[in-house]
Amino acid sequence: MNSVDELLLESLMMQMELNKLKKPPIESELEDEDEDEDEDEKEIENIVVISNRPSKQMICNAMRMILSSTFHMYFKAHAIHWNVEGINFPQYHDFFGDTYEELHEVVDRIAEYIRILGEKAPATLSRLSVKQPNDTMNENDSLDAMIFSFDCDNNRIIDILREGIKCAGACGEPAIENFLQERLDYHQKLAWKLRVIRK
Repeated sequence: MNSVDELLLESLMMQMELNKLKKPPIESELEDEDEDEDEDEKEIENIVVISNRPSKQMICNAMRMILSSTFHMYFKAHAIHWNVEGINFPQYHDFFGDTYEELHEVVDRIAEYIRILGEKAPATLSRLSVKQPNDTMNENDSLDAMIFSFDCDNNRIIDILREGIKCAGACGEPAIENFLQERLDYHQKLAWKLRVIRK
């Protein structure tokens, strides 16, 4: 074998050795890329799951809305109790008296749940009124108009409570979920009574 052949053979052998050396890192890089892609997919899945899961802040916001709506209903029941007139005055006066007492009593419990969640309850009437609809009821309205306005507020809080119950369940807050279910039961019964009164 002449020197040229020897050089070619040696070059070929070196190329084969280089190929052997290069192959494992390429395979491991591909494996690493696959692992990285799997990890990225898992991370994206986790982000999607987390973004779809209600947070403590969301349940706090729901509780603030429930507090605000309940307080406004309490005041409206009190206003109707004061201003109701007509032949059935004693019955309506007593009915709305019982209603405002019930709503007033529960306001404190709602605020305490907000504190349990680590947040502060609203401390001013303006903060309490945030996101409340503009109320058009006034002291000169007829009894029917007052009851209709009160009924609308009650139906609104039923929807808010349903959302709050879902949120509390998804956040793993069974005590709050149970409390809101009790509130929903109360407001659904109140809706039935108001519906019958207005017939």
